[in-house]
Amino acid sequence: MRFRRLRTLLRILRRTALAMLAGLALYVLLALLLPRIPVHSDYRPIPETAGHGGPLADPVLIFVESNGVHTDFALPVRSAWIDWAQHLPTHWFERVDADFEYLAFGWGDKGFYLETPTWADLKVSTAFQATFFLGSTAMHVTYLWRAPVPNERCRPLRITAEQYQELIEFLLSSFERDADGRLRLIDAKGYTPYDRFFEANGTYSFIHTCNAWTGRGLDRMRVKTGLWTPFAWDVLRYLEN
Repeated sequence: MRFRRLRTLLRILRRTALAMLAGLALYVLLALLLPRIPVHSDYRPIPETAGHGGPLADPVLIFVESNGVHTDFALPVRSAWIDWAQHLPTHWFERVDADFEYLAFGWGDKGFYLETPTWADLKVSTAFQATFFLGSTAMHVTYLWRAPVPNERCRPLRITAEQYQELIEFLLSSFERDADGRLRLIDAKGYTPYDRFFEANGTYSFIHTCNAWTGRGLDRMRVKTGLWTPFAWDVLRYLEN
């Protein structure tokens, strides 16, 4: 009897292991293929010389930044369409004033953001919860003194007023709000005197990663991007340097 139970247990473990390996292989295959299938293939970047009247007058200069693992949007603090300081008052931040010109927005797992300032701080429990839909999410907002400098990991993107309004709606909808309609500030320090964390909508997972969120923002603006962008390099794939 015990031998039969052991054989049954081993059979279950073997099938479980094979199913996990098959799932991992499928994930890797999709992660290789789907980011290379573009959406909005007819998109054409607005040149630096755009302006001086016409439909492309005064495009908004935004940036998509990457640290190699995670991606953010960087936007001007003030424009004709929104003053972000009204939603994210500078007094919520330790050392920010009205002279700061840009803001960076990132979405991700709350546990990663708050408990993992460096990779050396990563816990197995945090990674497990983030991977398998078990954690909550947060928005990470950083005030920037000036516009980022374009490089291999920071791509400039000139967009129309219509596209920028779509991005504004996308970002605002990513924040969770309190009963009074204000963004919900998390009672935790940022990494620097210039950043803070806010409660966010949505669930993080190995499918809907922080970079997939950025890809959704690009898709919302009808900018050429991959069908799925689980990793940082997928987000930057179709953006010009």
